[in-house]
Amino acid sequence: MVLILMTGFVIAYHPRVNDLLQRLARVPATGAQAAAFVGFISMSLAWIHWGFSLIMGAIFAREMGKAAHEEGIDAHYPLLAVGGYMGLGLTWHWGLSASAPLQLTDANNIGEGTGFDFLTSTIPAAETIFHPYAIALTILSIIFATLVLYVLAPSGDRAKGITEYVDEGELFDATGGGAGDEAAAEAAAEAVDDGPAGDGRLPSERLNNSRVLGGLSHCLGY
Repeated sequence: MVLILMTGFVIAYHPRVNDLLQRLARVPATGAQAAAFVGFISMSLAWIHWGFSLIMGAIFAREMGKAAHEEGIDAHYPLLAVGGYMGLGLTWHWGLSASAPLQLTDANNIGEGTGFDFLTSTIPAAETIFHPYAIALTILSIIFATLVLYVLAPSGDRAKGITEYVDEGELFDATGGGAGDEAAAEAAAEAVDDGPAGDGRLPSERLNNSRVLGGLSHCLGY
């Protein structure tokens, strides 16, 4: 669990990935679109991996709140937060990291003394995760939940922006620009893992942006 949280955070705040999230956060033009888009991204990521959605969904909701504040969009931040975790409630258990379907593919989890002692053989993923029924239900769930988020989004004075819950000084730097300033992000991306020892970055920052560690984690399946 700790490794999932750590690697998810590292990936989400890598300069290139974070820049992508910030670009996506500027796609919606209204608060309703913002809430629906956050939920759609979260649910889509959850189908791939629940841990990925857990971290990326929350961070994307925050980035969406920041972008909405900068663009003057009436986005209701609590609803963005709900959308960010929507994947954990609707789609992950039908996805590639679903616990029960994956356990059913392993013979060690079938038979007497297991939680599936009523089964006599394994069940392939083609009959669970990749079954047309499961895929159709996942798609319908994403569509329905996205529409619900869109309809629930308040506007005007009823919409509480991110600065109602997080101090503005914690969201933006001293120049007033967002954390996703494109020039800064590009410069940071170019310096990843290649900067000299005296480049002013902390050891934790160099580790956080290391291509070597990121690639190793990917190869190990984390």
